[in-house]
Amino acid sequence: MKAILYARVSTRGQAEKGYSLRQQTEALRSHTEANGMKVLAVVTDDGYSGMTLDRPGLDKVRELVEAGGVDVVLAQDRDRFAREPAFHYLLETEFGKHGTKLTAINDWGGDSPEGQLLRGIQDQVAKYERVLITERTRRGKLRRAKEGKVVPAGTPPYGFAYDSATGNYRIDEATMPVVRRIFKLYGVEGHSLHQVKRALEADGIRTAGTTKNPGGSKYWNVSNIRRIILHDVYKPHTYQEIEPLVSPDVATKLVPNKLYGISWYNRRGGVTNEKGRRTRGAEKPREDHIAVPIPDSGIPRGWVDSARSRLKDSSRPSKADNKFWELSGHAFCACGRKLVSRVTGGQGHRYHYYVCSRYARDGKEACPHGGWWNAQKLERRVFRALSEVAGTPDLVREQFQDWIDEERSKLRDLERDVSGWCMQLDDAARRREKYQEMFAAEAMSLDELKTKLAELDQRKAVVERELDRATNSEQRIGELERLQAGTLTGWLAIQEAKGEEILRDFYRDTQLKVVTDGKEVEITWVGGKVDSQNVAPVSTLVTRR
Repeated sequence: MKAILYARVSTRGQAEKGYSLRQQTEALRSHTEANGMKVLAVVTDDGYSGMTLDRPGLDKVRELVEAGGVDVVLAQDRDRFAREPAFHYLLETEFGKHGTKLTAINDWGGDSPEGQLLRGIQDQVAKYERVLITERTRRGKLRRAKEGKVVPAGTPPYGFAYDSATGNYRIDEATMPVVRRIFKLYGVEGHSLHQVKRALEADGIRTAGTTKNPGGSKYWNVSNIRRIILHDVYKPHTYQEIEPLVSPDVATKLVPNKLYGISWYNRRGGVTNEKGRRTRGAEKPREDHIAVPIPDSGIPRGWVDSARSRLKDSSRPSKADNKFWELSGHAFCACGRKLVSRVTGGQGHRYHYYVCSRYARDGKEACPHGGWWNAQKLERRVFRALSEVAGTPDLVREQFQDWIDEERSKLRDLERDVSGWCMQLDDAARRREKYQEMFAAEAMSLDELKTKLAELDQRKAVVERELDRATNSEQRIGELERLQAGTLTGWLAIQEAKGEEILRDFYRDTQLKVVTDGKEVEITWVGGKVDSQNVAPVSTLVTRR
């Protein structure tokens, strides 16, 4: 019997609980050796959720099965294939067409009707366990926060360290003086955020460490300094301010004459995308926020209020000199940072440039490609390059057609599953009718009927979500076709009207991106890379001291 071995982990926690890829593959190889199976391939998915079929490893398995010659696809547990029963049904149906079985070491009951029933129960149990674990974790964190304990997540705020013994933060004497200095420089002495940034960098003070960079960076970000000023962990609060925000049990543990910072929990919700990954959601209502008192930072309340007042009243003056900057938001330095606008000269002699934002703020050491690019010449070069492309209708149609063909190829892959999804919808409809007949014949109670119908509705929702993906791909093809025609007509409108708004819309719709390193200029748009070799080069780099 020829077998493909499949293993999957979605989180580090699974690896620690005996689900690492190595442990799974070892168990699978032992099973195949004991049962005389021949292993054709070992396929893994590292860091992919079982709540979706969009996984590179599983795609490879499906391709191997479709090619033929595979008797069984084996996993350690059924939930390694998927956590949705509808997904199991789809894979079993698809593999069955090629004479391939979908099995797991822990399968119950074999191929008998009883075995199929037990496997269905097993799939539901796996899904229930996932929901149960998620809910227990969420409720445990909420209970911890309501008890006045910090819920550790990621790196503590700069100036603090997490104390596992107390379940709270403690002052980090090595970094908290840096935070106090930030508030003094900005809130008391009136320095700008960029001046604060440069002062910290001049003294060699590093930012907070991260998982990828434990030692921190020698370059500070103005946005991070702004977040520090607005963070309530640094603002001192009196007992009277804290008491209404916490439970009576937490309030009794506070000392009335002491000051505290506030670490907020449950301020934002989480959103799980179609790939099963958790992302940051929208802010929750104020009444859902949970305040956790933490030790006072030692920063005077007046410094904090003054700094926040300056942030609130501050406004960023425009440096565009009332000029229409054609490449604003589209031009980038080779280091990855955007090019920002700069104006020099006096009255009657104004000179406009694009400058790497990192070079302008951090100097030559931060960006080796840094320089000042003459705005008019760079804009002219980009316009000429696009003229060579957009002004040639046949070339535009060819470039867009390549992209449309690529999207259609993706759609064909999705359409491979559409028939299976439609079969599931038909099956759900038949089951719904059967359950209703059983209830009418008093062979099923009302509660049982509600449970069965709820399961069918959940299964139907999963199927409809997958069908929507195919629909969205079709819509994307239509959008590209409309954009193909719009690019041709848009360029004609530019040639005729030459209006600023028309040109801005054209650059936005065609996803223009310009990257320069001071020597070469790379121009890309919705149709791919623009060949600007035939465009007469212009000297755009200006050396400034």
